[in-house]
This record gives sequence, structure tokens and C-alpha cells, in this order.
Amino acid sequence: MTIAEMKAAYEKAQAELAQERASNETLQKELESVKSNKHQSRYKGGKPKKLTFEMPDDFEDMTDEEETHEEEDGETPDPVTQRLNKMDARMTKHYSRLMKLMTKFPGAPTPVETEPTDGYATSPFCEAIARVTVPHTLRLPTWTTLYDGTSDPYRHVNFYKQRMWQIGIPYDLVEPVMCKSFGGTLDGAALEWLTNVPPGSISCLSDLINAFYQQFASSRQLEKQTSDLYRLVQGPTESVRDYFNRFNCEKIGIKNCDVRTAIEAFKRGLIPNSELYREITKYPCATFEEVRSRATAQMRIEDDEVIRTTSERSTGGSSDRRSYTPRNNNWRHLPYIRQNQVQSVNQYYDTNNVYRNERVEHPNISDYGFNVDIGGVVNALQNVGGTVRWPRKSDRPDSMKDMSKWCDFHRDNGHTTEECISLKKEVAYLLKRGHLKELLSDKGKETFTKEKTTLPGPTIRSERPDPPPFNKVVNVISGGSDICGLTSSAAKKN
Repeated sequence: MTIAEMKAAYEKAQAELAQERASNETLQKELESVKSNKHQSRYKGGKPKKLTFEMPDDFEDMTDEEETHEEEDGETPDPVTQRLNKMDARMTKHYSRLMKLMTKFPGAPTPVETEPTDGYATSPFCEAIARVTVPHTLRLPTWTTLYDGTSDPYRHVNFYKQRMWQIGIPYDLVEPVMCKSFGGTLDGAALEWLTNVPPGSISCLSDLINAFYQQFASSRQLEKQTSDLYRLVQGPTESVRDYFNRFNCEKIGIKNCDVRTAIEAFKRGLIPNSELYREITKYPCATFEEVRSRATAQMRIEDDEVIRTTSERSTGGSSDRRSYTPRNNNWRHLPYIRQNQVQSVNQYYDTNNVYRNERVEHPNISDYGFNVDIGGVVNALQNVGGTVRWPRKSDRPDSMKDMSKWCDFHRDNGHTTEECISLKKEVAYLLKRGHLKELLSDKGKETFTKEKTTLPGPTIRSERPDPPPFNKVVNVISGGSDICGLTSSAAKKN
């Protein structure tokens, strides 16, 4: 058939379909009018109106299924109803022919498939299975992986049976439940296949499984033979343990594996002239368990060699004693270098900018020979300005401080101003920067000059922020009365 003939047939079918629809609407209206006048007399003032219906050309070709049956009450159906049923069957036949013709016509849009009104009841199973109600108390297993048609269908069916046998299905419902639940394990092409199975064509579980096997026979896994073990060869750097595990994984997947062939294939796959190859060649094995025991002995030797090699590399030799590196203590003689933030009074930076939690002895304030006392030195620091880094108060509670001692530099209790290490560091730093020289006496200048020549100068300069100002002072009473005690129960007793 040429394209022109197909196009002409397509247009003719469309015209016939439109004509049939128009005649169908006319018959529907006539049927409604007949039903409304059913209990009234048809003969009013003369002869009844004669209805004329055009007989289709292929009316004689209608099959027996298209003819309507008599009503259940035994009465003869209305002629109009019979005519409508016949016309509906004829229109359905023309519509199906038109859809098939459109699929063959080049360039024509593919018709959109519509769901029939009874599509919810369409099932590939027969009535005996489709109408069985699954109990709501029956908990079916959940499937993490669905079969899409690419893996072995036999393995999927075996797995499906094992999972379904684990649940308590009533004996009379085993086959219907297993048939209905099988579709929940499918996905992709497998689910599409089950959807297109002709309705009512499956009457038992064996029919479903056999059709499933036949559809996905091309996805079956090739059966392994014992001779396939000869393809396994030990790599040049592969250990006996890895080779044996790989060989065993292939061996257990072979049905009715021949033991002698497997032993020979394992020996052929070993590295030639290896210890295990020579031992199996000298003393042949009768069972594969003997091969495993000899391979295990070789595995232990290889594991011991690996452990010895690893331990020697980690220690750097056969001796277990670690190499000793003498500690460099030159950093102890380095001068104090001020940092941006003080973590503790014992921390300072060395030349490599590494914190050292070691205490450095600095001269006492009295050793400098200032012409003022230590309180005057603290007051003089206030005149220096922002160069001075004022420390913050200690975070320790007052109960852990020595309240009999006061430090003017920290403005806190716990130690005296003469004992303040931070003040000693700050004074040493400021003197090296050229500050506080106006407070030095002749003796103090000599001490400062001597210290400056013996110790190198600072290498790091950093700006220090001012300490936070005091907003207010909060006085707190801690503890209870000496008479009543510390708790309410003690107060009641007294």
C-alpha cells in the first residue's frame, strides 16, 4: 500500500467515524423519547410513525459476540436498544482499525492510549485468583531491590519463594497471595511485561513463573563449568591468600564441581617454582581440603614475613631501641620577647616562635636601682601610654587567692607587686625599648647596660591594647551565719 492509498483510507475512516457518531446521537435521542413514552399509547390519531434505520453494509459480518442477549426477565429487548448495541460494537471496531492505521501512517501523531473504564479490574490472573481477598492482618515482606529484567530470573524466583515462605500465609491462600504479590517485586521492563500479559491468561503460580522464565531467558546467568577454573592464574605480586580466596569464590559457584579438576586447575594457576607449587606437585592432594591446609601453611609464612618487614622499617633497623637525640637547651639563654596575647606568666616565644612552658628568670625591680620605689615604677608605667600592656585580673575565685597580698600592676590579690613576674617582664622589655631610663640611677644604668650587652635585643614588636576599664564593683557575701549554719536545716536546729 502506497502513502497516497493509506492517506485516502485514513480520511475515509475518519469520515465514516464522524457519520457513525452522528447516527449514534440520533438513535440515543430516539431511545430516550421511546423510554419516556413507554407507558403511553403509541397510537394517537392515526398510524404510528414508522422508524427507518439504515442497515450497515457489513451487518451480516457481525459476530455472535456483538449481538445482544435477551434481558434477564425473559422479555424481548427493545429494537432501538438492539440497534444501539450493534452500532456501538461497529463503532468500536472502526475505532480500533483507525488507531492501527494511524500507527502505520508516516508522520501521523501517535495516538495517546486511554485507560478503559474497567481498567481497574483488568488482571492477568483468572477469576479464581483475581477475586481472592488478601487478609489485612497478613504482613508481606518489603523488597529493597526490584527485578528489572537484567539479572538472572531463576535467582529472583528462588529468592522470592524463600521470602514468601517465611510469612504465615493460610494454606488455602498460598497460591493466590504469591501470584498477586509477585508484581510488587518487579520494576522497569519486567513490570511492563506483567502489565501487558493478556487478562485472565494466568490460572496458577506455575503459569506465571514459566511465562516469566520464557520472557527473560536471555538474562540467565551462564552456567559455570569446572574447566573454567583453568582461567584463574596467580599474579606476580599476588599473595597465596588472595589467590586462594579468589579461586574458592569461583569454585563454590560451580554445580557438581569435579574435585580432581579443581585441584589440578589450582596447581596450574600457582606461580611456577613457588614453594606451594612444588609441595603440591611432590605430594598430590586427594581432596580440596588438603589443598586448603597446605595453602594455609604458606599463608602463615607470608604473613610472618610481612610483619617482620614492617616492624624493621618502622624501627629503622633490627634493634628495638629508638635513636636518642640530645635536647637543645640553648633557648634557655634567650631574652624575653613580648607577645600580643599572654596565655600565662610562664609562656614566651623562642626564635622559632614556639611556646615554651618554662620560667625565665628576670631581674627583680630592686636590682635596677630605680630612684623611686616599686609603686613609683607602676605609676611611671601609666605615663608611658599605650606601649605598656596591662595584664587582666586572675580568673581564679577569691577563695583560692591570698587576700593578704596585693599587686599594683594586676590590681588584684594573690601576690605582691615585688613578686609579680609580669611586671618584671614588662619593665625589662620597656627598658630595652628606651623607656623608664629617667628613673634609673647611676648604679641602675650600669646594671641595665651590662644586661643589655649580654642578652640580644628583641626581635618581635607588637602593639598591646589597653586593659578594659572597670565599670562597677559588685560585693558578694559568700557563706552563711556562724550561729545558724550554712543550710536551712541547720538553722532550724539552732
